[in-house]
This record gives sequence, structure tokens and C-alpha cells, in this order.
Amino acid sequence: EDMVKRLEALRGCKLRTYDQQGANCDAIFMLALLGEKRGRMLDARDIRRLEVAEQMRKGAFQWAVDAANKGVSATELEVRFGLLSRKDAAVSVLCIRNSAFTD
Repeated sequence: EDMVKRLEALRGCKLRTYDQQGANCDAIFMLALLGEKRGRMLDARDIRRLEVAEQMRKGAFQWAVDAANKGVSATELEVRFGLLSRKDAAVSVLCIRNSAFTD
């Protein structure tokens, strides 16, 4: 899977809602369901694609390149982008599985 396309798809996660004055606005929404595994690790091809995207879009993906070079997973990049870095994120739900609950 192309990591750049996955991150860009997160930009489209919006809900049509209303602001305090009753005007239409888009609210960012992300639902993350995480298991016990860390997620797919990025390989050299993923990192290269992020670097190319960064060169083409100057500044849009530098954070992702830096994080990928530090060894984060694809899931962590998605959560950082879709949940943590968006100032306009109105609704975010993060569910983490805990095996102690089912044991």
C-alpha cells in the first residue's frame, strides 16, 4: 500500500456539521481501532515515497519522513496525522485492545 495515499485519504475524513452560530462546517472525524500489535512497519520503499512526496509538496510530509526514519509504524503515522496533528479534529475515538480484559 502507498503510505502517501493512505495519509492523503485521511484528509477526507470529515463530517458535515454545524458551528455554534448554526452555519455549515466540516468537522474532522477519526475512529482508530488498535490491537496489541504495533502495525506494519514502514520499509525503505515507503520511506522513499514519503521523501518524494515531501520534495514535491515542500513541507507537507517532512514530519512523516522524520517519524518514518525513527521507526514508527504505518498505524502510528496515520494516528499522528489523523488524530494528533489536526487542530480542526472535532471528534476522535481511539480504542486500544487490552488482552487482560478477555483473559
